[in-house]
Amino acid sequence: MRGFDPYDEYKVYEELVQAIDPAVFARYLAGSGWRSIPTKRKGVAIYQSFHDGELAQANIPFNRDFRDYGWGLYRAVQETAHHEDRPISQLLLTLLYPHADILFISTAGPGVEPGAVPLNTVVSLHESLRDLLAASARDVLSSGQPDAVQTLIRHCLVGRTERGSWIGPLVCPFLDEDGDPYTPQSVWDHADICARSLTRRAMRHLMEGMHALCAALDAGSRPEIPVSTDFCRTLAGICSQCGAGSVHVQAQWSPAVRESITAVSVVRLTGEDAAPLQAIAARLRCGETGAGMGNSVASAIQGVPFKPTKRQ
Repeated sequence: MRGFDPYDEYKVYEELVQAIDPAVFARYLAGSGWRSIPTKRKGVAIYQSFHDGELAQANIPFNRDFRDYGWGLYRAVQETAHHEDRPISQLLLTLLYPHADILFISTAGPGVEPGAVPLNTVVSLHESLRDLLAASARDVLSSGQPDAVQTLIRHCLVGRTERGSWIGPLVCPFLDEDGDPYTPQSVWDHADICARSLTRRAMRHLMEGMHALCAALDAGSRPEIPVSTDFCRTLAGICSQCGAGSVHVQAQWSPAVRESITAVSVVRLTGEDAAPLQAIAARLRCGETGAGMGNSVASAIQGVPFKPTKRQ
């Protein structure tokens, strides 16, 4: 039986590896705490990291004329992914889109096979994730600003899917004052602006809002949760698609924009969450009177039948 050949895996990722900008890769490593090592080798940058007693070294080729340029770059990606305990496909997505925050969504349950998700489920979850991001963006904008929300949504992309039951991730780029995305090269020099941008604020609100609502449902508590009717209704719709299964939503934050990151990066939703979230959304819709959003939610959540659960 033929043994595992790393070069075979490289051929799977070759097109993505060739699209990586070595300068972006180098900035990623430097920002992640890897140390630049002086070298006399021309066209190569060397970075090392020492963690938990393990020394890792990534040799990044800069000269595309090298005969083994792609293979060398892949080995650097492979070494970095192993050292950071991340899937290679996820690190590649980070290096290709450092100018964006990324939302991953996966589903598990009846009808979902390893690596295969029903087409209708994929389409529905993508639409729901888009609508949830739009609702989150509206929540954080004091005056609504529908044009800004639509501009953000218009520039979002669907990235390469993860192995397993992950659905193609939603790539949400940071936008400059003209509404154009920063490039993978320019975002590093505008990190302060991006940390305050609509993209980061909407992503933070999306993850924190989901986490707060789920925590309230699990505990049967009634906290003030600053989310809107649209946010609750869209989240309820995602839960209703779970049936007897579950959905995980995970945020991957841009490595170039390291400020204003919430501690919440993964939220699990179940079909049992749908009914109480729908009830909260209905109460909010009936009771919206222009009062503060937190007070509205606090009022709406009272009287909703809770079924405290334990999330895995």
